[in-house]
Amino acid sequence: MLKMMWCLVVTAAVAETETAGSYDELLARIEARRMVIAQRCRMAGDAGLKERIVEEAGQVLESVLVRDIWPRWLGTPWDFNGISERPGEGEIACGYFVTTCLRDAGFELSRYELARLPSETMIARLVGKERVRRFSNVSMEVFLSRLLASGDGVYLVGLDCHTGFLLVRNGKVEFCHSSYVGSSCVTIEPAGQSAPLVTSRLRVVGRITPDAELVRAWLEKRRVGCTPGAGPAQIEGY
Repeated sequence: MLKMMWCLVVTAAVAETETAGSYDELLARIEARRMVIAQRCRMAGDAGLKERIVEEAGQVLESVLVRDIWPRWLGTPWDFNGISERPGEGEIACGYFVTTCLRDAGFELSRYELARLPSETMIARLVGKERVRRFSNVSMEVFLSRLLASGDGVYLVGLDCHTGFLLVRNGKVEFCHSSYVGSSCVTIEPAGQSAPLVTSRLRVVGRITPDAELVRAWLEKRRVGCTPGAGPAQIEGY
């Protein structure tokens, strides 16, 4: 009962933000911003300027996910078969939460195809297998320290039977996911206090931002996640 009440309270609080504009209007603003940056990148006269614009675009993409998309979904109930496409409506499973957020941020992908894959396969499809890091039977302390050493940004993470986003920023790691435990809804929590993360024997990580190749795909509306990546994953721990 407390879990349900918490979800209802969060969903109601998020609903208040809708007064500033509907979710569709938010997505339209995101797309318009992406198109402006993409046009600037196409018109850039030299490689150095293009590189700086791509770097700026990566910061915008991260802000879109962290400040625009994720907060709207907070409190949306989790369900193993949940396939909601709109925050606060119906339920959403962990994989569909990830792929829906990426699609709504502006990536061209099939949320259905990717969400049904094992999380490690989904991540490899999106970032390329050669850029996937696998932490097997590594303590949470070691995992977090290595993640912090990798630098600030948004990462995908796949667990034994779960998936979500990791935000590394200012020396902290947060986990945004559609949680099947605790609140049983979309939540953001300290990574070190998340039961699914702490108890998982396998943690598979792939970086979303800042990743120049993915950011270019976002800018150019190139389809991502449609073919498996090549090369071996980096295995850390035993």
